[in-house]
Amino acid sequence: GWVSRLCFEPKVGERVIRDMLEPHLTSKRLQIFYQYEPVKAVTKNGVVGSVLLQGKKDTLQIRARYFLD
Repeated sequence: GWVSRLCFEPKVGERVIRDMLEPHLTSKRLQIFYQYEPVKAVTKNGVVGSVLLQGKKDTLQIRARYFLD
């Protein structure tokens, strides 16, 4: 790792983030959609109102107060 003093394998970083988010996932305050790709965002005045996600077999349109990428 020549670009940073902090280096780790991607799977280790994913595990740490998942552990940090676990209480929110368990309480259903947060959902993570794996194996989906965002294909369209509906915005109004620069604010995202909904996002269309494409999966292998289906699509999801989600609305939320906050979106995190």
